[in-house]
Amino acid sequence: MCKLGERVGRDISRITGYIHSLSCVSIKNPRELGRKNCSARKNIHLTEDITDLAGVRITTYFADDVDRVAETLQSEFEIDQRSSIDKRQYSDPDRFGYQSLHYVLSLQPKRAELAEYAKYRNLKCEVQVRSILQHAWAEIEHDLGYKSTGGVPFSLRRRFARIAGLFELADDEFQAIRDSLKGYEKSLPEKIRVSPASVDLDLLSLKTLFSLPSTLTGLDDAVVRGAGATLVNSGHLALDSFVERLQDLEIKSIEQLERVAVAEMANVEAFSRYWVKAPLGTVLPGIGLFYLIYVLYWRSKDRQKIMHYLNKHAVGGSVADRKGMADRILNFQPAKN
Repeated sequence: MCKLGERVGRDISRITGYIHSLSCVSIKNPRELGRKNCSARKNIHLTEDITDLAGVRITTYFADDVDRVAETLQSEFEIDQRSSIDKRQYSDPDRFGYQSLHYVLSLQPKRAELAEYAKYRNLKCEVQVRSILQHAWAEIEHDLGYKSTGGVPFSLRRRFARIAGLFELADDEFQAIRDSLKGYEKSLPEKIRVSPASVDLDLLSLKTLFSLPSTLTGLDDAVVRGAGATLVNSGHLALDSFVERLQDLEIKSIEQLERVAVAEMANVEAFSRYWVKAPLGTVLPGIGLFYLIYVLYWRSKDRQKIMHYLNKHAVGGSVADRKGMADRILNFQPAKN
């Protein structure tokens, strides 16, 4: 029976991109099955009356992704509404751990007609959908051995409720942060165009700058000319590491970065020609920033700062290698105007 859960799991994984993790729930232990479902019932049909023989648990990154997964399930499977329940409708604050969506579903008739699905016709599978924080709360609560508020010692109920509230608040805040980041990213092209001095240097602003006509593409072209390289637009160098390196050089805004890039364009080309002993071959966007940083440390004329940079970012091999690199950086001769 769990083969059905595995099949459903693969289908869900293929058709939705909002999932943090997805796991097949094993077939129930026969003793547990009998104790839970059969003690007060007679003439039970195993595959029709018991809906959770096979199951899939889905955890999403964000709470509102549960609704997106639900829409996908509704469009791709037959939902048994009488056996399904949206436990997110509970209003009690200490019910956060149970605020998951439970669907009992089966294959749609058209899908069941396919040869690879025929043996699963009329079988049912339970799907539980919850956010990763709701899942964490439920797992901890389960480990403590309490599945209902009434079972919790009265003196501890308030503490349970407080923690549940913190989890719910965290879920809301992560969702709000995600939405704010999307809004910030969407606004960046116009902000950079109108007022680059007001745009802080961070990973999103740096990525946006690379997507626009800017001096950064000019820096890459300078390296291509200087080092005999070929630029391949199949990705970027690790831009997150560049943010930290540039901030260490007191470059804090997009306007500062572009101003420095313009001023050092010729030196970046000259340095890449000086530094590279053989043609580089193919390089990724961002290579110009890599050499700009070398040029800026050369301009500092501070060997200690250069060594600190090389050691901090593990540039080069041994300490002796880095000392040699520091000497080479300091011995660079700037481009002639």
